[in-house]
Amino acid sequence: MSDDNKVNILDENRIVTLWGKVKEDTIQPIHNKLLEFIVKDSKAPITLIVSSWGGSTNECFALIDLMESLPCEITTVAMGKATSAGALIACAGDKRVSLPRTEWMFHRFSIVAFGNYSDLLSGRGREDRLHNTCVEHLIRHSKYKTKADVEKHLLKDTDVWLSAKQAKSHGLVDEIWTHMKVGSK
Repeated sequence: MSDDNKVNILDENRIVTLWGKVKEDTIQPIHNKLLEFIVKDSKAPITLIVSSWGGSTNECFALIDLMESLPCEITTVAMGKATSAGALIACAGDKRVSLPRTEWMFHRFSIVAFGNYSDLLSGRGREDRLHNTCVEHLIRHSKYKTKADVEKHLLKDTDVWLSAKQAKSHGLVDEIWTHMKVGSK
């Protein structure tokens, strides 16, 4: 099967993939494809397959904001790995699915900061806002309903690695599929 045929099959079934790092050049084509699908049919469901180690928190929430603003149902399918920003995206679907051997990971976001003392202090406010954005997102997309619970169970100072079953027990996943069930045709 040629690459063009593979793309046509994905388009026909309204499937988009995030494969790799969450950054501008991987997220922009996903944005474009989601908008293209909405222009063609604003009601038909979309499937977003996620296999990502994570990346930019800003790009992550740019995609999540778009997903949440669309009028159709979006199913996210975590495949292989959904870690850091990739996990935040994978748990943001209207219907959230994980394949059984997918590894999930959550942690407090990390940054690299440069500048003088005043720059570092002012940057702290941005860090606090990003952390609170992550907490609010996980309150909406997990079983935890308070900042204290999210920080106790998911956004610890160390990485929190989860199996698909554990992600489901935390309320991050609705179903674990042993067989793919995507495609509208």
